[in-house]
Amino acid sequence: MLDETLATLNNLQNPISIILVIIILITIIFVLYTTNRKLNQQLGEEQEKAMIFLKQLKEIKNLKQNKEHIESLNKLARDFFNERLGLQPSLTYLELGQKFKEVEDKESTQFCDLMTALLYSGKQITSEETNKAMNLFENILEKED
Repeated sequence: MLDETLATLNNLQNPISIILVIIILITIIFVLYTTNRKLNQQLGEEQEKAMIFLKQLKEIKNLKQNKEHIESLNKLARDFFNERLGLQPSLTYLELGQKFKEVEDKESTQFCDLMTALLYSGKQITSEETNKAMNLFENILEKED
């Protein structure tokens, strides 16, 4: 009788073990699925933000060449560096350039150096310089996308 009871308990443990394993696997699959879905949603939002910056840059490019061009680019770049890279908008381009130099981001460093020269040199800004700054910034945006 005792042997029969032990055999019955062993038989019950196998189905219970299988059910527990199935429940654990379903839970793991659910957690992975929801995590993947959240990450994909965040990635989509980040890509959408990058597209917004690119669209705004194209609008600036279509403006008539003047001082407002550089000032609009300046505002857009500062918003981008703040929102996407977490850099304070109060930093000067010299300070931003140093930070980019530390992480060996040559394009961003070149952009900051050029913006420093354009904004603070006091000389007349040429369309070539403006286009160069916009192209550098566009490359930065596309790299972040």
